[in-house]
Amino acid sequence: MGKHLLFIDDDCDFLYVLERTCKKIEEISQVSTASHGKDALEKLNEWVKSGQDLPNIAFIDINMPIMDGFEFLEKFKEKRAQLIALQKIVPIVMLTSSADSTDKDKAFSTGIVSEYIVKPFDIAEMDTVIRKIVS
Repeated sequence: MGKHLLFIDDDCDFLYVLERTCKKIEEISQVSTASHGKDALEKLNEWVKSGQDLPNIAFIDINMPIMDGFEFLEKFKEKRAQLIALQKIVPIVMLTSSADSTDKDKAFSTGIVSEYIVKPFDIAEMDTVIRKIVS
């Protein structure tokens, strides 16, 4: 069975390109998206309650409305401690336009972020990055 990826980003165009890129990668069976952290938490809760397959990998932007990436990580970490099912979502990848070293340090200090990738990058680079992470 292929990987289920979750992309949390408020840029609809970027999400569209990511979804199209992922469709070409054999190891990926499903792509889910959320437009902000609160949306992602609600989807994860629904999936857990209904017994649906959870994502194996989550890609998270930092700068989003309603709930940014850092607030999502904080709340996700709390939920993950309570729900064993959420512990299968590994790795957690920050995929953000912030090249600020403070943001990078803050992401890694959560203890659950395994990679920090700065966008934008072109489609070929995106394909390479995603293939590396899912393999």
